[in-house]
Amino acid sequence: MGNDQSNFDDLKRRQIEHERKTEKEKKELWNKWLIAEKEQKEQKMLHEAELQRERAKIETELKRQEEAKKMKLKEGQEFLRTEHLKREKAMRKAIEEEEQMKAQILHEEKRTSEERKTKELDKLRDEVPNLKPGDSIEFPNEDTTFAKELNVGLYGTTGIGKSSFINSLKFALKGELTELTMEQTSTDNFHGGNTVRRLPVRITKYLTFIDNRGVGAEDLETIDASNEIISQLEGRSSFAEKVEWRKESSSKKTLVNEEKQIHCTVLVFDAQNPQSVYTVLSKLVTEIFEWQGRYPIGVITHVDVATPDQLENMYVVLNSAGLVDTYEVANITRERKELSLDHQLNMLKLMKRCIKEGDRIFALRGRIERMEVQQAEEREREAEEVRLTQARFERERVEAQQAKEEEDARIAKEKKEALQKKIDAEVELVLQEKFEKDRLAREAREAIEAREAREAKKNKIFVSLAALVVLLVSIWWAVE
Repeated sequence: MGNDQSNFDDLKRRQIEHERKTEKEKKELWNKWLIAEKEQKEQKMLHEAELQRERAKIETELKRQEEAKKMKLKEGQEFLRTEHLKREKAMRKAIEEEEQMKAQILHEEKRTSEERKTKELDKLRDEVPNLKPGDSIEFPNEDTTFAKELNVGLYGTTGIGKSSFINSLKFALKGELTELTMEQTSTDNFHGGNTVRRLPVRITKYLTFIDNRGVGAEDLETIDASNEIISQLEGRSSFAEKVEWRKESSSKKTLVNEEKQIHCTVLVFDAQNPQSVYTVLSKLVTEIFEWQGRYPIGVITHVDVATPDQLENMYVVLNSAGLVDTYEVANITRERKELSLDHQLNMLKLMKRCIKEGDRIFALRGRIERMEVQQAEEREREAEEVRLTQARFERERVEAQQAKEEEDARIAKEKKEALQKKIDAEVELVLQEKFEKDRLAREAREAIEAREAREAKKNKIFVSLAALVVLLVSIWWAVE
């Protein structure tokens, strides 16, 4: 018991010493860490102070370099400004000289162009009146007889200025404005288009423009308008007859008058009214192309008051519809009594083009008519061949039918004979079978009768024997 207490005290003493020793070591470590932390802070502070000194040196150097750069930039800008002013002055002078040169060149080109256009205009004024049908065909066919005059038909919407366009043609051809031109202009251009009958106006000795009644979109939707257009192109419609687009034309059965045929068609459009393009192009171009075999010529009026965008849109629509041959013109009015050289040239070029186009269409129509005659004769020959072929086929069909009927009759007769033979054979077979059955029945019956006769005979013999036995028995009994 005493030893245990001593051991316990000794153990407790060692534990206390160990704890004191551990506590002392911790304090020493803590003091070392504090010293190291202090030394580290002092080094960090020294390093930051060194960095601040270096940063201050760098900032000072950068400021010095920035000020030097600004000084150099200022000196460079001043130099560039001076050089720019010198160059700008020289350039302004060069531009002024160039503009003066361009103005001189444009003036010279304009003068040269006007002289050239004036010469071309004079040449066309001398050439166009003398052009006659067939002159534009270099190698005409010997069997082609051209018309004495070429008729040019005008088509367009109501109030578009077709009659004024004719007056502009006269002005371009003669270079002056007549009283008749002004009266005609007031009739159509200033009162909304009062033309209700076709009006032929002779422009040259060989060229006649035919004014027409305006046509609307609702007119072209009817079959009567198509018939009227074809009648005019073929030369069936009279000039004195009132044009009715939505009424059945009385000229459908009228004979063709070659003097009233339309050899060239011109579609008139207003540059400021694109609706006129869509109205006419909807069906009229198709009707004309199908009859003439060529697209009509397009004329754009009022180009002097139209915008470039309107003209561009107009050309896009016309080209898409096939009207690539188009002329820009300006109409004669009360306010506008003269035309520019360009517009006059376009008018004369248009007349020349109409003669050339009329020759082509006339020659083409001649070929088409000859082709139609040949086709009609060919159709008649083909129809005759077809008729003869059909008659031959009908004859062959009848003969084949008769042969078939005879063959069918022969086959039917053979079938009937074969059937009759078969029936006779079957009847004979049936009769043989019946005879055989009767024979067998008769033999069976005879056998039965013979068996019955034998049985009856046997019975009779048995009865006789029985009677004999009875008799013998009776005799024996009697003897006994």
